[in-house]
Amino acid sequence: MRVFLGIEMSPSAKEQITAYVKSLQKNQKGWMKEHDYHLTLLFIGDVEDGDISAIQKRMELFSLFPFSIELAGPQFFQSRILYLSVKSSPELMEMKQRVDEWFSEWVKRGEKPFVPHLTIKRWQRYEFNELQAGIAQNPFHPIAAEVNSLVLFKSEKDQDENKYHIIYRTKIG
Repeated sequence: MRVFLGIEMSPSAKEQITAYVKSLQKNQKGWMKEHDYHLTLLFIGDVEDGDISAIQKRMELFSLFPFSIELAGPQFFQSRILYLSVKSSPELMEMKQRVDEWFSEWVKRGEKPFVPHLTIKRWQRYEFNELQAGIAQNPFHPIAAEVNSLVLFKSEKDQDENKYHIIYRTKIG
């Protein structure tokens, strides 16, 4: 099973993200579904059921004070991924550091630096200019999202084309 640890977006934040995304959409291709909005803290990868149990037990002991993050606006990774940037905060960086410490056997050393973000679209290169124009015409208003849990997600498409599913959630406060 392919899994990762992350932050679940609240229903309110998902609704606000969806409203912004609709202002940019010209078609359905490549856009993330509202169900799938999340912020990845640590990609773990393929694991056995025994590892899932161990991760869940460790998650139960994970503790932090709840905090808020701010989705700050659209950005691009290599002209192929459109995402909402997340304003860096000491609380978010502390959570990322603690996740890496607690689940260190799954941290891939030498990987790209952590860039907190929420992916909203993957596309073909020819769509880049159109997306830039749409962003210029549709200003983004920051979205606040409460962080009060650490979530274990699995990556697996279902019959509704939803890709990311919560396996386990633990409150952090």
